[in-house]
Amino acid sequence: MSYCLKSTLVILISVFAFACHDQKDTGKVKISVKLHNGKGAKVDLISSNILSFDTIMLGSVNADTAGRAFIEIALDQPVFANIQSNDEYIQLLLIPGDIINIEPDSSKKPGGLRSTGDGATVHQYLEKTRALQQKYEEVNGKPAIHADLNEFIGRRDALRKGYDSLYANLSKDQTVSKLALQLMAKKNQMAQYFFHQNYISAQYDFNFNNPEIPATLKTVIKDLPDDSLAMAANMYEYGQALNFYLQADIFQEVGDVAKDQENDSLGDKWPTITNNVIKKRKLSPRLDAHFRAANLNYYVNMEGIYPELQTIRADFNRDCKVPAYKKAIDKSFAKWEAIGPGKPAPDFTGQTADGKKVSLSSLKGKVVYVDVWATWCVPCREEFPDSKKLVKQFEGNDQVVFLYVSVDRDVDAWKKLLKDNSIPAGSHINEQTDQPGSLWEKYHLWGIPRYILINSDGTMLETHAPRPSSGKAAALIKSHLKTV
Repeated sequence: MSYCLKSTLVILISVFAFACHDQKDTGKVKISVKLHNGKGAKVDLISSNILSFDTIMLGSVNADTAGRAFIEIALDQPVFANIQSNDEYIQLLLIPGDIINIEPDSSKKPGGLRSTGDGATVHQYLEKTRALQQKYEEVNGKPAIHADLNEFIGRRDALRKGYDSLYANLSKDQTVSKLALQLMAKKNQMAQYFFHQNYISAQYDFNFNNPEIPATLKTVIKDLPDDSLAMAANMYEYGQALNFYLQADIFQEVGDVAKDQENDSLGDKWPTITNNVIKKRKLSPRLDAHFRAANLNYYVNMEGIYPELQTIRADFNRDCKVPAYKKAIDKSFAKWEAIGPGKPAPDFTGQTADGKKVSLSSLKGKVVYVDVWATWCVPCREEFPDSKKLVKQFEGNDQVVFLYVSVDRDVDAWKKLLKDNSIPAGSHINEQTDQPGSLWEKYHLWGIPRYILINSDGTMLETHAPRPSSGKAAALIKSHLKTV
């Protein structure tokens, strides 16, 4: 992973920096930050939620006029984190009681950093292992996932030896605590485990149960690590390994269970089938809670809230003993509840082909059926014959608007296609997905096509309205029109 350096991050602690904090506080971590030419710059101390991979903001401050900032957080257990500012970051292992020192390293390229004080050796070790992983992830421009088996095994063995060598040197340092050593050993294990998972996924159809997987690879990932310390410390590599297991192992079994059933008949049953598969695996309480939470989190983020998920959530809340998981699930549900039926529909604005701006709010007074699509999206355009029939049913009815929102970056391609006879009649606008306040952001889109139904009073009806081809869209729209 590469990063663009916009300004040099210098985190500097002197004997004066903590003049008022000269006594260790085992319930806190203290960091002093100085940014080179960083007057007023934002400095974040972040970690990652290994369930959702959302950013966890541990602390955030703005540097003063001299480019200095100070972060102090309460902490009762070790956590992996990053200091980040102006697209530069440094990896940290935070242990309660740490006073962390990081200084410029003149022996490296401009902007290079080195740690001093608490955890210095561990922080330097994290940078070395990161560089080692990158070295074997790509060799001569060829990613590891594209290597043939013998080449991959060669990289794997070299990576393992590199980790072993770095860890042996770390173990000799008397300043490194046993807890830090234990965490580094686990981090090495998880990184190598994920290295295998990633290769197997790419080479064998994202299926860890593929019978063609060679034993030399299958043996390595046979038993999923169950590690409370890695989980509690927000170890990103462990989160990756758990996520791949969900996607390429549990979801594959779900597919096998459902293979004799028609997809259309399954409807909203997928998360329930997945939940049952997880329960039947007899995993440890910790892994059971993680995967059931991950299943819920995956489907609510994909599809929003519907009765099937509410049932699974209630079941999960009865069984789960991990407050952090309940909190993560509550957060995922809350963002959808904010745009649930009856809630104000978030406004968004796009441009017509002739450059006029059209906002959702300008259509208030009409029921709006939103179709989010792109010229390159085959499933989107496969719906257009049915879309044309749907629009035809409401021809001349001024109570309803069909709003087609293109997310094409190639606006010229979109404008050209609008002239084609295959395109349904209606209001057509283009809106970029990364523009501030976009529909993509406000309506939590993961992919397209996506259909949204908004009432004439500007409130939400359906965040996932029926597709035109479903045969259900017309009746739903009619049910919300005023009787004349």
